[in-house]
Amino acid sequence: MRSEALRAITIKVLRVLAGIAAIGPLTYAVWRTIPLFTGQGFLRNSVLLPMPLSAFTFGALLLWFGLRGSDPIRRRRFAGAMLGGLALGVLGFLGGFFGPLVFMPEANTGPLIGFILTGPLGFVLGCIVGAWFSELREREMRLPS
Repeated sequence: MRSEALRAITIKVLRVLAGIAAIGPLTYAVWRTIPLFTGQGFLRNSVLLPMPLSAFTFGALLLWFGLRGSDPIRRRRFAGAMLGGLALGVLGFLGGFFGPLVFMPEANTGPLIGFILTGPLGFVLGCIVGAWFSELREREMRLPS
């Protein structure tokens, strides 16, 4: 009984902290996205969009956990989304960082592709795929045999 109460309090504290932590990435996403739509034009600066997009995705997931994290099913979906985002984000980063070094060693800006483009896009795609797989797994568990 006591460990169950401690677990409930721990989840509440984590939800509050996640809600507070969501402010940073969401603010960064808005702060970095607004200049893309003003001034020089969107197409010229669209290569810079994956960084604020990944920050928005991370902030939205934290906010989602903060608001809806009391349900165990939603917590598993959150964990699946974060795990998928981490896995594909790391793969995208490594591919974008080391790929240009291997295939075009004379290009001095090659590793930046991993930081600016492939890593953040891999994180966003991984979050979507991870949440989707978690949803499919939950549906399979609910189906009667």
